[in-house]
Amino acid sequence: MTNNNEGDAMRVLLTEIKRSIFDRKFFITVAATVIAALLGSWHEISAMKHNINLTENLGELSIRAAAASMQTDVFLLVIPILCVIPYAGSFAEDYQSRFLRAYLPLAGRRRYLLSKAFVTALAGGLALAAGLLVALAVCTAIYPPLGIPVGEYAFTYKLYFLALSFVFMGGALWAIVGGIAGAVLKNRYMVYAAPFIIYYVWASFQARYFRAAYAFNPQEWIRPAHINSPIVLLYAAIAAIIAFIIYYYAMKRRLRDV
Repeated sequence: MTNNNEGDAMRVLLTEIKRSIFDRKFFITVAATVIAALLGSWHEISAMKHNINLTENLGELSIRAAAASMQTDVFLLVIPILCVIPYAGSFAEDYQSRFLRAYLPLAGRRRYLLSKAFVTALAGGLALAAGLLVALAVCTAIYPPLGIPVGEYAFTYKLYFLALSFVFMGGALWAIVGGIAGAVLKNRYMVYAAPFIIYYVWASFQARYFRAAYAFNPQEWIRPAHINSPIVLLYAAIAAIIAFIIYYYAMKRRLRDV
């Protein structure tokens, strides 16, 4: 009986992953993330060209170009907008359609809810991380890291890994927030609006009135300037877990009407 339950849970999970990862919304989000990262860093990269001797310091330009694509204000601004596109609105769409009436008896409510919440976070974070990875690859291809001492390669790869981790956690968190908005308000349009509004107001309010409490600024969790990297990832993970639980019970309450 346990094996059957585990098999059913895996089947439901894989179904949700296929619905999210192999959908055109996911690839649109990846492409939009690449464009946002490159456009946001283009001005900074152009300015760096005039200040760096390209024949001697091309490797430095490569690292700084990649770092610019991860840390621009444009990229930070679009994160809560793009992360909800792949799958955050899926529950609201399932709820408003007749899909749940046919699917729930086959999937099981608990398995459906857990898979939906997990895949919403996974798709949102993975789409942004994949887009950023492509942008980093483009920067590296345009400005090959030539002339960099061997010891600095480890630092560069660590920088890339941390940036991808921050972006993944940020995308996962705000995708779940979008899902919560859709489940609570029963409006799929709020799925796309609520995360950006909360993110922008939260960051602006903290920066204006509670500057010392920078640890609670959501932008700090994606582009840390005052906190050590492991602590940033811990904060983001805790916030994502709390949001996951809220999303689970918000969806569970809505299923009473189904």
